[in-house]
Amino acid sequence: MRACFACRAGFAGRGIPVARPTERDVLTSDPDPRRSLGSAHWTAVVVWAAVIFLASTGWFAESRTDSVLRPLVAWLFPHAGTDAAATMNAVVRKLGHFVEYAVLGWLITRALADARGWQPRHAILAVALAAGYAVTDELHQRFVLGRTAAFGDVVIDVAGAAGAQGVVAAWWRRARNSRVNPGRPDRAAPSAPARR
Repeated sequence: MRACFACRAGFAGRGIPVARPTERDVLTSDPDPRRSLGSAHWTAVVVWAAVIFLASTGWFAESRTDSVLRPLVAWLFPHAGTDAAATMNAVVRKLGHFVEYAVLGWLITRALADARGWQPRHAILAVALAAGYAVTDELHQRFVLGRTAAFGDVVIDVAGAAGAQGVVAAWWRRARNSRVNPGRPDRAAPSAPARR
């Protein structure tokens, strides 16, 4: 909706005709800017899900990550044996699962948030959606050459999404408490020492 010259100059209501918004302007303008922000948040969820899908392809098979990590471990720890490189590969891959789904859980929670902020139902739904995606991700890996499906990976993925909810809940409660009680004693500036 474009504002006319009379509206911008402050002439509205002074006998000067002012353009009224048309029905098309009213229908196409979004009165709630959070709605457009919400769609951007859901776009971020979809993009991150695509990143996870890409990480589930043969490009990130265990043999490929091992070919990168083994020389790195040998360079960083020259006296470490081959078992150390295999252990490091397994740890990095499982940590990757955890972090991928922690980010996904956080993005879903951000997309679900409303004017009241974070709610426990957002956390539950975010973990459930991340768990559903984790199951489909493992099913996808079952059909990819060099990849396998593992129930343990789904558990790690759900733990990552749930861990993100814990961090978001703690952050939200802290932010809410600082807005509600800005003068709490634990947040007050230290007072000057008393004179005698």
